[in-house]
Amino acid sequence: MIFKLKYFLEFIIIFLIIITYGCEFNNISENKMFSESVLFNLVVGKENQELYIYKIVTNNEPEYYKFSPDNFFLKNADIILFNEKMNFSSFFVKDLSNNNANYWERKLYYTNSKKLELYPNTNYKIDILIDNKHIIGSTTTPSDFNIIFPTSNSTFKLKDIRNGKGLEIKWEKSDSAMGYIGKVFIHKGKGTIAKDRQFVTQDTVYIYNDIYTTGKAEINILAYDKNYHEHFNQFLQSAGIEGAYGYFGSSVLKSVTVNIK
Repeated sequence: MIFKLKYFLEFIIIFLIIITYGCEFNNISENKMFSESVLFNLVVGKENQELYIYKIVTNNEPEYYKFSPDNFFLKNADIILFNEKMNFSSFFVKDLSNNNANYWERKLYYTNSKKLELYPNTNYKIDILIDNKHIIGSTTTPSDFNIIFPTSNSTFKLKDIRNGKGLEIKWEKSDSAMGYIGKVFIHKGKGTIAKDRQFVTQDTVYIYNDIYTTGKAEINILAYDKNYHEHFNQFLQSAGIEGAYGYFGSSVLKSVTVNIK
């Protein structure tokens, strides 16, 4: 019975991470401690960062209004990311409203307007000024790692993957990471991307079975930090930040692209 309960709880945790990683719109209602929520996963290896800042939803809002996170997005924030060696403040609001996104999907976020050099195993601090209020935070990026298998540009047969073999993905351990998130994107010609199921694990090997089409498969592995883990796994209201609901966490991203025939 204890054995079954253990795996049931692991399943629930993985399910919640997948849901929250997919949308990350954790804008809780009527929280008396905070008036803003901040969601920021600082990703080493990603060119354009994505930072979300919202006002807390109140019960006075119409129900239909609550379905879209962009109705609560705060556009007037001044953001500084810094440590002993850098001070970066070139952020702007990216608007994807013209990209045919669904009503409930996020179309607004802050991103960097200039190249932002980030490194593994490095501490970064953030200061967000909004309506004369400072929201501050700190994260240390996980240590570096590499994907061991598959190697870039290798080729696999779709029928072998679908016949039960799956696609084995192996990577090195990131010593300070609390877990890993995997994503697979299938590129099928110009401008077409099919996103397959993502996975969450604390292992460094995964058999991926959910590839259904041929094309170039982009495999992403993110090693995530303690703050991300505490917010999404341990349900800590504020992880890595002070003065707002949410989290300031970090990840290290590694990618390889293979051919599915």
